[in-house]
Amino acid sequence: VPKPAVTHTTGTKLENPPRFIDVCCGYGGWTLAGLICGWCPILSIDHCKSIQPWHERNFKHPFLLGDITDKGFQHQIADRLRKLGKPTDVLLCGPPCEAWSPAGKRAAGDGRVQVAAACADLACLLPIKMVCIENVPGMANSKRNPCLHEYILPKHKKHGYPWTTIC
Repeated sequence: VPKPAVTHTTGTKLENPPRFIDVCCGYGGWTLAGLICGWCPILSIDHCKSIQPWHERNFKHPFLLGDITDKGFQHQIADRLRKLGKPTDVLLCGPPCEAWSPAGKRAAGDGRVQVAAACADLACLLPIKMVCIENVPGMANSKRNPCLHEYILPKHKKHGYPWTTIC
C-alpha cells in the first residue's frame, strides 16, 4: 500500500495550528490549502464514493462518506468531532457551484443549493471560530438561487458569525 502523497507541505509551522474540517472536500483543494497554511486537518467529508480511495492515498486524516444535507448525518459529524476532545476551529467548504456559475444552468430551485445551506447548518452545530465557503461570484448576487442572502448569512449572523464576502 503506497504511503499518502501529501504528508508534508512547505507551509507555515504553527505551534498550535487551527484544526479544520473540509466539507464537500472533492479531491482536497481546501485540505491542501489548509496544510500549506500550517493548519491541522481532522476530517474531510464528501458524498462521492470515487473520492474516498483518492483521499486515503493522499491524506492521513479520516474521510467520511455521506450526504451533508441529511440532518442525521450532520449530527453524526458533530458527535464524532465532540468525541475527539479537541476543538474544531475552522469549517472549510466548497459546495457545488452549478446553481450560480455562468458555466452551469443557474436554474431556479437547483437542488445543489441545499448543499451550501447544509454547510451553514453544520457550522452552526459546531463550536467553531471560522467558516469559509468557497464558490463562484454569482453566488453573492443570484436572484434565482439566493441561498447566500436568504439563508446562509441570516443563519450565521444569528449564531454570531461576522461575515465578509470576497469575490
